[in-house]
Amino acid sequence: MTRLTLIAIAAFIVSPSLALADEIIEYDRSKLTDEAYTDHLREKIKSAARKECRPLYRGELFSEIKTRQCVRETVAVAMAELDAAKQTRFAEAAS
Repeated sequence: MTRLTLIAIAAFIVSPSLALADEIIEYDRSKLTDEAYTDHLREKIKSAARKECRPLYRGELFSEIKTRQCVRETVAVAMAELDAAKQTRFAEAAS
């Protein structure tokens, strides 16, 4: 199993100390080619991102908009990491 550490990028910009509160999602690199598995991981990532982003903006003006933006950015970064892991897996299989 490989671990994917999610750090809310938007949270880091606001407060570097808050970025240390992260969620860890384990995944199997050999299953990254399975679309259903990738969709399942995306949902786990979204859930973890909501947990990380929601407290950052609670009580602020436009908190829901800021939270959604934070979740989108965090999911995009995490999915890019998964795509990189998938490419690495393809390269390993080709050699």
